[in-house]
Amino acid sequence: MYYLCIQVYSIYNWKKINQQSDDSAGILHFPLKKWGYLVLFTAALSVILSTIAIKFTNSPIPIPEGISTAMSFVAMYLLAKKYMEHWLIWIVVDVFYTIYNAVLGLYGTTLLYVVYTIVAIMGYFKWKDLYLNVKR
Repeated sequence: MYYLCIQVYSIYNWKKINQQSDDSAGILHFPLKKWGYLVLFTAALSVILSTIAIKFTNSPIPIPEGISTAMSFVAMYLLAKKYMEHWLIWIVVDVFYTIYNAVLGLYGTTLLYVVYTIVAIMGYFKWKDLYLNVKR
């Protein structure tokens, strides 16, 4: 449900950002002074999701799953706000899932997460290029 809601919010917010932006990209950097709050929120959400995974799932790694899911939630929120740093979070999450699936022998899923990691790296550099070209 979270991903559905955040997608609807993203569409609304991106339209608003593009209308208010002086350029076509509207890409932003997450404010440095707010990173501490973001880390604390992600940590708290990680504890909640890890606890849920421990109590209600049979995940072999509930704590890393809780952390990566919390990071995914935060990355989606940053994407909705059009912050470039969401790509960096996705890279970390995708690398985690690549390794995790490889260890489990899920090679098809491992390949999928390798592709996701490459896409996230390419996305970061594309957004960085757009941001820098607009600022010139």
